[in-house]
Amino acid sequence: MLCQAHPSLTAKCDLRMMRLLRPFSIACFCGGVLAASAQRTNTDSLLLVVGVWQQDHAAGDTTGLVQMNRLAVIFSMRLEIERQVDVLRRAVAVAEADRAKLSPGKARDRVGKHLIDSYGLLGDALTYQGDLEAAMYNSERMYSTALETGDSVQAAGACQHLSLQCAMIEDNQRALAWARRCLALTPKDGTVPLAQAYSELAQQLYRADAPDSALLLWRKAIALQVEDRAPITAFDAHDGCFRIHLEAGDMDSAAFHLLRARDAFGGEPSGINTSRMQLMEARYLMALDRPEDALRYLQRADSFAVAHGLHAGRYAIAQLLSTVYHRLGDLRASRMAADTALAEVKLHLGIDEARRTAAFQERITMMAEQEAAAAALTAQRRVLIIASIACVVLLIAGVLLFLAVRRGKRYAAELARTNRQLVGTQEQLVRTEREREAEAVRTRIARDIHDELGGNLTKLALMGDMLRTAQEGTLPEEVSLELMSAEARSLKEGLNDVVWAVDPGADTVGGLLDQIRDRITRMFAGAPAQLHLDLNAARLDRPLRPDVRRAVYLVVREAAHNALKHSSATRISVLVSITEGAYRIQVTDNGVGFSLSPAQGHGLRNMQERISALGGTFSIESAQGATSVLARGAL
Repeated sequence: MLCQAHPSLTAKCDLRMMRLLRPFSIACFCGGVLAASAQRTNTDSLLLVVGVWQQDHAAGDTTGLVQMNRLAVIFSMRLEIERQVDVLRRAVAVAEADRAKLSPGKARDRVGKHLIDSYGLLGDALTYQGDLEAAMYNSERMYSTALETGDSVQAAGACQHLSLQCAMIEDNQRALAWARRCLALTPKDGTVPLAQAYSELAQQLYRADAPDSALLLWRKAIALQVEDRAPITAFDAHDGCFRIHLEAGDMDSAAFHLLRARDAFGGEPSGINTSRMQLMEARYLMALDRPEDALRYLQRADSFAVAHGLHAGRYAIAQLLSTVYHRLGDLRASRMAADTALAEVKLHLGIDEARRTAAFQERITMMAEQEAAAAALTAQRRVLIIASIACVVLLIAGVLLFLAVRRGKRYAAELARTNRQLVGTQEQLVRTEREREAEAVRTRIARDIHDELGGNLTKLALMGDMLRTAQEGTLPEEVSLELMSAEARSLKEGLNDVVWAVDPGADTVGGLLDQIRDRITRMFAGAPAQLHLDLNAARLDRPLRPDVRRAVYLVVREAAHNALKHSSATRISVLVSITEGAYRIQVTDNGVGFSLSPAQGHGLRNMQERISALGGTFSIESAQGATSVLARGAL
């Protein structure tokens, strides 16, 4: 390859050094007619015409671009590389400026097509000069412009140029990547471009020490049978298969591909391929241990390389000559051949070009290393930051968890101690409440017995004494056996009320309403007033506190007794309604009414006090023919 600047090049890459000169040999071969015409053409006059066109042409006029590219081919055939580079740079500058002025359309696409051709020719010329940096720049511009215009064939060609140029600077990974992209962009319906793409990718895989994959692709290129249309491509494929089989010691397969390479060489016998063909013959003879016969082929190959100025080809030939002379025992000739190989590399690249190529390669390698180091450093920093954040979060979470556990234990201990205290307090309150309730029950029973039963018993005893000591005809009117019987019955009813009040089985809404119905019904038995009794409840089994049950009962009894005794009414209504959360008591009559004075009776004050103790409201409305006692409150 053109790029080999090191004296220690191996024999495996010798023929590939010649491949880079192939575009120029193709141009020479295919442009035979152009060459003859170029000799008759006054290129200086054509340059003047192109210069005038460059100054005065309108954007979209591609006449001058065609002539510039034609001049570039003529200069390439004459090996006037400096002039070729100059005219191509002018063509690129004009085409880029015109394309920038034009809007999308056919004219812009036409200029773009000529611009792509100029990029490709300029990249090849700069590669020949050894200015690989500028050559790769133009090849990349050719690739991007071809993609922009939708020309996949030209884009594939640009990828092939870039693959060769990357291989020249020993950037094998990028060379292989561009070769893969070239194959991906190459249309599968065109056999010649597809065979060239297979061959280029195989060459890069061979350089990357993947001979099996390279052999497979070269066989695919051979299977397309392009010998008659692209003999050079077929020759390259057979050459690659020959080298792989020869290195593997498969002499039969190597001989087969050598014969096929001879056939392909016969289709286009150029100077470069002549030198390569002779070199293949020499390699095969060396593998057969026939150094004398190999020497003759190498001498003919060297003469062709000298005639065409192929210094890279002479390097590979001189290397093998050194081995042949050493095998024949001519050590002096072997050393001279080795010195020739080193000199040919220097002559081919030149000291300045070699240094520039090495510097460019070193810069590319340094940039790649810097990018890799920066990416690794960024990833390392990212991982370090994430790890630091994770550690801080875990540390904070651990501290918070420790504090939470510690605080939870302390709170649990305090809660347990508080619960024990609350339980003790509740038990004490329950005991105290029970004792208070028991004391209140005893006190109430004692008061009721004293207030209600004690007075009646005393009155009954006095009436008995008066009956016992009085003489006939001298008894007062208020003393009689009937009165004593009535007092005894009243005493019995009062005793029943006391027993009901202390009976725990009657602490329900149903027990309260049954007691009210029984007492009120007996109270109105034989009375002149008509009783209307309305007792209703949402749920009869709802429990009631003893104090609520007793207070409601006494208020209803007292209100009904007062209406029956003092109102002179003909109709008395008693309403008791108990819902889930409230009670309502209403006693109405159509009697004479009464005056609501502060000195009103003791019974009204008792009713009001009982309802107030339950947190309820008590009211009385009285007028002639309508008196209403209303009490309500929450349970």
